[in-house]
Amino acid sequence: MGEGSSAYKARVQSAVIRMRDKLLLEKYRSNYEETVVQLDELFDQLILQEALGMNLATPNTARIAAMAQLHQAKLALNSALKYIDG
Repeated sequence: MGEGSSAYKARVQSAVIRMRDKLLLEKYRSNYEETVVQLDELFDQLILQEALGMNLATPNTARIAAMAQLHQAKLALNSALKYIDG
């Protein structure tokens, strides 16, 4: 594993550069920020929708799982926003 670490590092660096060139973060920073904020609001609304649709007599585990996944997505959005803001 250690022998190929330099080549692996170079491939990772290359992938980072390609992604940076593709995203054009400096040019589209405000668009990306606004999009992430809107997605965060959308996920909040989806969580609320799932909660309000819950059958209280027999809670639906699929709804609970959907809410948990949406919460995880919100955490990922927060991380992305921190990255965008540099």
